[in-house]
Amino acid sequence: MVDQDGVLGLLSALCGGSGGGKEGGQEAQAQADTAGWVEAFPLVMNSPDHALFVVEDEGLVAGLVSVCAILSLVDGGYYGAVDLLLLLPDYRRQGLGARLIESAVAWARDRGCKQLRLEGTGPQAATYYRRMGCREIAQQVFIWELQ
Repeated sequence: MVDQDGVLGLLSALCGGSGGGKEGGQEAQAQADTAGWVEAFPLVMNSPDHALFVVEDEGLVAGLVSVCAILSLVDGGYYGAVDLLLLLPDYRRQGLGARLIESAVAWARDRGCKQLRLEGTGPQAATYYRRMGCREIAQQVFIWELQ
């Protein structure tokens, strides 16, 4: 069983939802982020098309990977998508990120996914993902804000 409070604490620490030191509009955005995470957590945990893997250290959620399976007509079946990969700075460079990625790959493979995709930011992320066996493809990401 994944500890919701531990996951939300990690998200808050690494994604800026803690509210600490924020002023004005930033505080409101942090509260909105946290509310969204609280609302989404049970949906992710109860969805057969999503999985959340964590690494813990004495009860502290030190890292996580969130992965989902997406059915695609264009791709001729399912592919996996890494929604989120987080690891506290003190726990990096210890093989824990690799263990999280390996869990996501195994989960996607078990569901018949043809690929596992992720979007990374920055040169350090690209170097890390290449080392993990991921190949980089050129793409642009566009979104429609629906809410």
